[in-house]
Amino acid sequence: MKLCYSDNKYTTTYFAGEKNTMSGKRKEQIEFRYYEVPEHLPILALMGDNWKMEYGKDTPGLHFHNFMEIGYCHYGAGAMTVESEEIRFEPDTFTIIPKNVPHKTLSEKGNVAFWEYLFIDVDSFLKELYRDNTGYARSLCKCMNAKTHLIRPGEQPETAALLKSLFEEMSEKREFYKEKCKGLLQVFLMELARNNKTSQKENDKAVIEEPEDRNVQITAALHYIEEHYSEELKIKKLAEVCHMSETHFRRVFHEIMNMTPSEYVNLVRIEAACELMQRSDLSMTQISEQTGFGAPSTFNRNFKEMTGMSPYQWKKNSNNRNGREKYRVSALRGWY
Repeated sequence: MKLCYSDNKYTTTYFAGEKNTMSGKRKEQIEFRYYEVPEHLPILALMGDNWKMEYGKDTPGLHFHNFMEIGYCHYGAGAMTVESEEIRFEPDTFTIIPKNVPHKTLSEKGNVAFWEYLFIDVDSFLKELYRDNTGYARSLCKCMNAKTHLIRPGEQPETAALLKSLFEEMSEKREFYKEKCKGLLQVFLMELARNNKTSQKENDKAVIEEPEDRNVQITAALHYIEEHYSEELKIKKLAEVCHMSETHFRRVFHEIMNMTPSEYVNLVRIEAACELMQRSDLSMTQISEQTGFGAPSTFNRNFKEMTGMSPYQWKKNSNNRNGREKYRVSALRGWY
């Protein structure tokens, strides 16, 4: 087991590698990625020549993120798999993929594609925007994460224009770009919420009609854990939100994630604890209580097991980083 950091992408990843099942078949790999966003802007931009490649050549498996992903294809062709659906992409295509939705991009063989990406911390942005109405912010978050969108060339011109402006501002970083990006982001998210609202019933129906898609089945549990990690979480409750028996839920969750539900809950709590240590002067006792661990001894034991260091060591090291802005740090366990 080891932590896998990539300073180039500002991400920590958890790899759920292929393994043999009872039938001898090999399951497809899923990669779980926590991205980090700048402290004063809820957007991480992955741009430039590093993203010109033959997609899927080295990492053909599915992956998902802790933030909404907006992708823009400058050139190239191929197919994207989003959950169980395969869709073709071409130049001037936008994709909007909610957090926790498994997906992958595959270029046509031998075909180099150029994608650029924005990762949006929708939850934090809306909580700040509507800090006097947290219930409204929460309902908006759910609505915005209800559906995946692919915008082909010539479709939804107003939304496409908004997104192109957002990409341009994040690329050029001219004066006041942060303020402008926040404005563009708010307009885009409200448009997205409006579009999702009209199709949410159909989207929910589609999920119900496809119980064989296991990735879809546990998405409800992933969302529930993110919203309630600070509380006492029972596996029985997670199974209920996925409409499964507890035994079946444990088995399906482990097959998809290659970790138990309890391990995943601890992983999310550790990430939240790292953020609190980075952004506040709370005591370790307060942090352990706010992240659902309860007793500091439980917090210390779980933190050291996943990161290889105590919370105090981690906080000391994170505050003495050189050459980097203060990014939210995700300390996640990863193995191959």
